[in-house]
Amino acid sequence: MRNWRLRRPTSGAFSLIELLVVLVLLGLAVGIVAPSLIRPASISAQKRQLDALAAILASRRVEAVQAGGVVEVTLTLDDEALLIAWWVPSAAEPSGPAPPKERELQVRRVEPWRFTMETAPDEPASEVSIRFGPHGRTRMQSLWFRSRDQADRIWSVRFDVISGAPSVVFQQGR
Repeated sequence: MRNWRLRRPTSGAFSLIELLVVLVLLGLAVGIVAPSLIRPASISAQKRQLDALAAILASRRVEAVQAGGVVEVTLTLDDEALLIAWWVPSAAEPSGPAPPKERELQVRRVEPWRFTMETAPDEPASEVSIRFGPHGRTRMQSLWFRSRDQADRIWSVRFDVISGAPSVVFQQGR
């Protein structure tokens, strides 16, 4: 018996339509997954930068307690950078601030700085001074940092009321 149907020869390759369907599905999958992978990366980069600032502030707090004196830290926004400056107390001056000639000025520059600084929500500041007393406490309660990339993303560095220890908190945003 003869097979009356004509069979076309198969080569084992995919047709053009099958390839286009697969490419469209891959494009949709990448379009859905990629933004969720990129967003946490920018959030973690911002958190690392603020954690580094909190670590510097915590070190100055410990320095004030060890010296039994006052350590003042000044944060200054300079275009795309943050300048962190403080006076290191001398050993001869355990209880209070010394004249600048007996102290050493330390400065750290952090760039690029990804935030604007606020002393309260929606109250921008270009310079802030934080004074750690002999027991490590400060009168500053919080500093707010608004992301320059996404203005609705707000972080804060909070100072513990009892100990004065700084901690980073994500306030709001996506």
